[in-house]
Amino acid sequence: MNLVDFIQITSEGEAVGTITKDQVLAFWPETLGTGARDFARNRVLDGRVTAASYQLKLQRDSFEEGFLQDEDLTVRFFVEDAAVKFLNDLPPVTDATGSGRLTGNGLQVQLSEGKYDGWVLSEGSVHFPRFNPKGELFRVSAKGQGPLVNVMRNIAESRLMRDNPDALDPERFSGDATASIELLRPALDDVPVEDMQISVEAEVTDGTLADALPGLDLTNMRVDVSLENMRLVMTGFGDLGPAPVQFTWRDEFNDGGDTADLSASAFVSPDFLNRFGVVGRAYVSEDIPVELQAQVAADGLAGIEIGFELQQSRVDISEIGYIKPVGEPARATLSYDAKSETNASTFRFLSEKARFDGDVVLSKAGRLQSLEVREAFHDGFMDVSGSVRVEPNGKLVSEMKGAFLDASAFFGDFASMGGNASGISLPVTLTASLDTLRLRSGLDLEDASLSFVSAETGVREVRANGTIESGGKMSAVYIGPTAEEPARISLDSDDAGFFMRALLRQDFLTGGSLSLSGDLARGSEPARLRLKLSDVRMRDAPFLTQVLSLASLRGLTDTLSGEGVLFTDIDVPVAIQSGRFVIEGARANGPALGLTLNGWFEQETDEIRLSGVLVPSFGMNSMLGGVPVIGDLFVGREGEGIFSLTYSVRGTTDRAQVAVNPLSAVTPGILRRIFENPADTSIPEGIPVDPDKTPPAPPMPDAEFIAPAPGSETN
Repeated sequence: MNLVDFIQITSEGEAVGTITKDQVLAFWPETLGTGARDFARNRVLDGRVTAASYQLKLQRDSFEEGFLQDEDLTVRFFVEDAAVKFLNDLPPVTDATGSGRLTGNGLQVQLSEGKYDGWVLSEGSVHFPRFNPKGELFRVSAKGQGPLVNVMRNIAESRLMRDNPDALDPERFSGDATASIELLRPALDDVPVEDMQISVEAEVTDGTLADALPGLDLTNMRVDVSLENMRLVMTGFGDLGPAPVQFTWRDEFNDGGDTADLSASAFVSPDFLNRFGVVGRAYVSEDIPVELQAQVAADGLAGIEIGFELQQSRVDISEIGYIKPVGEPARATLSYDAKSETNASTFRFLSEKARFDGDVVLSKAGRLQSLEVREAFHDGFMDVSGSVRVEPNGKLVSEMKGAFLDASAFFGDFASMGGNASGISLPVTLTASLDTLRLRSGLDLEDASLSFVSAETGVREVRANGTIESGGKMSAVYIGPTAEEPARISLDSDDAGFFMRALLRQDFLTGGSLSLSGDLARGSEPARLRLKLSDVRMRDAPFLTQVLSLASLRGLTDTLSGEGVLFTDIDVPVAIQSGRFVIEGARANGPALGLTLNGWFEQETDEIRLSGVLVPSFGMNSMLGGVPVIGDLFVGREGEGIFSLTYSVRGTTDRAQVAVNPLSAVTPGILRRIFENPADTSIPEGIPVDPDKTPPAPPMPDAEFIAPAPGSETN
């Protein structure tokens, strides 16, 4: 046995006072614990060592591997005011106080307090299990609290964001945070980020993210942050403007610059929608549950889908006649994909009675630029597709086509639509080709075309053309009101019978042509229209049948119930207001019969008051009407004849009494008026008209009455 095998060198001691970094390095041999010595030289920026002690035991084989073993050297020390920089791209830990233990091949420092870029550290540690072989992992951990913005600055300036340096603006963040951080990395000077193991657990309180959405800050944030294996997950709550939001953010730092995933849920109020130029309060009541899924790239949104659950909201788009009540299921989605060929968002809406699917292009300010409509369906109102674009002057230009559109807002209720149709206050030009265009209930045009023009002052013009049920043609024009003039309407049809069936729900006219024109209601002024018909046949007209029967005109009665009585010309001026149709001076002329008509019809109560003159064999009977003086004396007014009968109708449409004065048939025209029983043709002022307040009809002279129409008697 060799004596040298038992030789060892031992030494121990302790330092009195403080020792600076330079003093430590001066007494530290360069070949002794080179890994620890290099860390002290390069990473320890400042500090004082106090109460240091050491133990050295050098054996014959201590340097057998080229470096000391842990048991060969032990140095214990305390540090004050230390500054240590653990990573090149992060600020140093300063004002650190703690204790450490240096061994032959390792180092462990435990901090009791310190500071890190405005944060206060409550604890921390540095542990080099082995300095050799080179490149072994060492561990750094810390706990502390401080401003959130400081941490975001560190992340933005670190190698974590080297591939996307502009992806994060730290100055948008504020609030307080507490965090626990652990870093495992090789003990080398230059280490790629993918070779590091970084773990962060943090909690943010009272946080703010400025401009989370354009013009809206995410405030009052309470966020849990987890960073593990280069995967960042943030979950929390906050207020996005007036809307409370719950959200989760997921991002992989080693995914080659792929997008981050954002999911969020919130209750959005109508006021929130108003922030984006959507008049939410005008269309939606109650808060709306919203779900959001988004992919966020360095340069902005790569894709997003927002779902709106509308079952508990009332959706009111009365401009197109659509109102969804609370409780009826409905859902809308808005999605956007930056990879698509068009910079468009897809909007879809689905309810029991309505569907919409289209692509929306908005400006940076959130204003509509264009809209491609794949489907716009509202049961009973529309089934169309097409496009909408916004011209530089702000006008909306639209081209539509489809199966169905209801335009009765312009051609439906002649009594009240004069003002209602002017509710649109946007400059719009629309053209549409439609399989079916509805002008009013029961009046549809097939293979129809529609043009629509509006301005900021309201609807200016609507034109419609198409084929009616009988195969004939029909056109309709609506001209909007101006400051001086009321709205006007005109309709032309080459099948008057079809139009009258649609207008009056009565089937007593066939064939002929029709023209309807006039001014619509405006304020207290009634609608005043003029209806003209040519070459129509009247058949099975209930009131006229009774009049002819009373007048003992059996031949005309038979004709009326057969092929019908021909009228070559019918002219009906009518005023409409408050549900009352008032007729004054209507005339109908034909080879076999002529008549005049005055009176009114109450739409709400079906009450009717009519009176007029019946002229048999009108052509010959009225010939003397053209002779001066004599014509006035024997014929009377235009539309009457030498032999004419006065008649009147009273009651309701299903229980009307018809009366004819037989003496008037042989009375000269100028005297016949004495026997007339004229109906009231005044325009009602109130809305609605109370039939109980209608002035009673004047008493009839001796006349022959007939019973109500068959089937109208009281059971």
